[in-house]
Order: sequence, then structure tokens, then C-alpha cells
Amino acid sequence: MEQKRQSKVRKPRRKKCSHTRAKAAERGTRIERQRHQKLDAMLAGLPRQCDIGAKKNSRGHDQYWRGYKLHLDAADGQIPIPA
Repeated sequence: MEQKRQSKVRKPRRKKCSHTRAKAAERGTRIERQRHQKLDAMLAGLPRQCDIGAKKNSRGHDQYWRGYKLHLDAADGQIPIPA
């Protein structure tokens, strides 16, 4: 008696993309990339959506927030210059 072996059904392999995206560490931080960019490219690269964040405080409790972060420079007399 001859027994036929049934081969296992395999999933087709995924095709690899022709281009691979560099890892964030290889691309550098936003500040490092901005050194070589013009103003229009810098502004286009900034996030415009509201962000959500979380961290653990000193007592071990989680703190969550939603919103934007705004940096201001102020001149004498507390007059804001750039934002």
C-alpha cells in the first residue's frame, strides 16, 4: 500500500516593498532635520492635530492630557515675541 503524504497548506509569502522606510533614529530628531530645511519645509513638518499624552507622576499615578504645547519667548515687560 502506498500512502500519499498531504502537504501542509502554506500561506503565500508577503511581497517585500521595493523601498523601505528608515527608522526614526536613523532619520534623526525633528530638530536635527530642521537644521538643513527651509522655513516652509519646517512648518509643513510640524504636527497640527491635537495630541494626547500620558505619564506617571511621582506618586505612581497615571496622568493624561489632551491638547497642544505652546512655547513663547517674551521681551522686557512680558511682551510675547515669537510663539
